[in-house]
Amino acid sequence: MKTPIPLLLFWALFASSLIAQNRSTLDCYGGSIIGEPMWSNIENLRPQMPVFAAFGATAAHNGFLVGISGDLDDLLWTRDLYQGRFFYLGHSDVNGKLSFSRVIPDVPGMDQINIYIQALTYDSSFSSGPDMFDSISNLVLCKPAYEGEWRDHEESLPAAAHQAHAVEMTTARGGALQVLITGGGNALFQESAIKFETTDLAYQWDTTLQRMNPLPNMTEQRAGHSATPLGNGKVLISGGMHYAGADNNGFRTEVTNSVEMWDPEMWAFVPMPPMNEPRAFHQAVLLDDGRVLVIGGSRGFGNDSALDSFEQTLASGMRTTEIFDPVQGTWTQGPNLPEKNVGGRAIKDPGGAVLLAGGINSQGAAQEVVYRFDPQATYVNQVAMMNVPRAFFSMVLLRDNRVLIAGGYEGSIGSLTSLDSTELFDPGSQTFSVSTPLPESIAFGTAVQGILGNDMVYITGGSSENRSVTGTTLMTFNPGNESTASGRTSNQDHGGGIVVMVGNGAIGVVSGAGSTPGWGQAEGESMAPMGD
Repeated sequence: MKTPIPLLLFWALFASSLIAQNRSTLDCYGGSIIGEPMWSNIENLRPQMPVFAAFGATAAHNGFLVGISGDLDDLLWTRDLYQGRFFYLGHSDVNGKLSFSRVIPDVPGMDQINIYIQALTYDSSFSSGPDMFDSISNLVLCKPAYEGEWRDHEESLPAAAHQAHAVEMTTARGGALQVLITGGGNALFQESAIKFETTDLAYQWDTTLQRMNPLPNMTEQRAGHSATPLGNGKVLISGGMHYAGADNNGFRTEVTNSVEMWDPEMWAFVPMPPMNEPRAFHQAVLLDDGRVLVIGGSRGFGNDSALDSFEQTLASGMRTTEIFDPVQGTWTQGPNLPEKNVGGRAIKDPGGAVLLAGGINSQGAAQEVVYRFDPQATYVNQVAMMNVPRAFFSMVLLRDNRVLIAGGYEGSIGSLTSLDSTELFDPGSQTFSVSTPLPESIAFGTAVQGILGNDMVYITGGSSENRSVTGTTLMTFNPGNESTASGRTSNQDHGGGIVVMVGNGAIGVVSGAGSTPGWGQAEGESMAPMGD
């Protein structure tokens, strides 16, 4: 099907008007499920402006939609998905926002199409020329799929990385949600018989276009570190470990106290003052006042903070905490924990306090205690006990303010056993209740909750009983009826992978690696979310 002449004229005018435009923000959410509505929200518009949408199925050029394919014409335009290729949506409201939805038709071949969407507004004069458009949004990619179906990404990480760290962050560059991915190693666990190599590579994954963009290298190689978004686009990256050569016991790593900052304005990783102590596998939480609380972790042994095995990692836990002030650029000592802690999980509750649950204690055993740091992190006290002692589990703050805890390891150093149990913590009553077990046991898993009415929690990646990778397993937890289920296995192995909720509501696995030590290729894929 040929593109009409008026549309060609439109694209010509479009291309000539890109230089001096404001940026609006377009997000698709609520899923990319075939046969279901795909919702879109546009923000940062001027109030009471006419808003239009352009749709296409070809690649983007310089961040803008540049063409429309015949396949998309055949599958979409003739089936009333859109009222036209470039059509009027309505006027923005008084707050400069507008929402719209379209049902993705259930027709043959729809799951093979990538749909690109872009929003724009005319100026009040509807004039042509350089000032034809008042604003142009970022470009969004939607990958339609049947419910629970996985689709491979066209782009993946150049190298798989275990114990890498990924955090969601917003950026002024197009207004899209971004995922910062830093570091990682060539194996899921440190073992003396394996040369545990690490990397200083970093990437930014654009969730709206599902595109992996390489960043400048970090100042150091690191794995098992923390990365904490500060709310201003900057990300604090602290500690971790790196390969440190071989000795009589085999290959070893060293734990570091080095710190750096990802600064998107400088487009660089900037060295920062080091922590007071080296630490890896620690927890880091942004406090409401903008400071960062760093908790526990593994220090290593000796003056060089060396580690020869995963067991040594567990045996060198720390009681100390420290706090970073990004305004002053300084580290200060925080309140000590009653017990050493490595493998615990920390989360900020709705009141701004930080909860630390589980972890390996001073006796080398998984513990069930839950500690609470006050919102200013001036003191810490024990508030509750889990029903099952556990470490290296998944923890998610649900929308109803409960906390889901799932899986992990129980037992002690040398005899850890993976768990399938789950429990729910109520911060109001500070009590735990046993919930429905997972279909499979899992530790080091990653969990994320759905968006826009889909409250399902998705859990994947991680390690099983014998520390083997179980990266193709997808499990769900429904907070409404506390049911669990197995979802469709992914196309690729994502043990130690990174799971995020992408802009259109799909589950995205953006990194990971197989059970065999080595770098390999990190295949990425996404899944249309399953219903409640």
